[in-house]
Amino acid sequence: SLVEIRRAIKDAIPPMPDVIVNLRSPKEGPPVGSPIIIRVLGRDNTSLEMLARRADQVEQLLRTIPGTFDVKSDFRLRPEFVVKPNRMQASLFGVTAEQIGISINFALEGVDAGEVDFGGDDEIDLRIRNQAADRDQFEDLTNLPLLGSTGKRVIIEQVADVQRTRSANIIR
Repeated sequence: SLVEIRRAIKDAIPPMPDVIVNLRSPKEGPPVGSPIIIRVLGRDNTSLEMLARRADQVEQLLRTIPGTFDVKSDFRLRPEFVVKPNRMQASLFGVTAEQIGISINFALEGVDAGEVDFGGDDEIDLRIRNQAADRDQFEDLTNLPLLGSTGKRVIIEQVADVQRTRSANIIR
């Protein structure tokens, strides 16, 4: 029964001092998704890497418990760029931290350029951004050109430190 499986899961998960393991079942409504949901939560000093290891340990442990099936985790570390403006260097070129941020956002996400009205209810939003081939690589971001107030053209890596990192796909 579900109660027995919950008890077996609770008994099988060893104490993990660096994380909190919550076990619950969805309450109301028709049965949708998993009958048991387990959340592995980091404490204040738990690194993402440790959280990932603990989530993987719990997932592997669940696979060994009789009666469990479709065990899966939604925890993923995804690639991310961290851009830290070098304010002193940027000021030499007449570039602000705000310009750096806006330029990166425009290059990756685009800028809303309005709508095209085809008459009636047919409107299409227009967004202008770099082509996918020009925004998918680390070098594309570091080589993004900026025009400073001095009239000099610089690239992002001249006025900011850009690092590749990984972060959790969901932080609650």
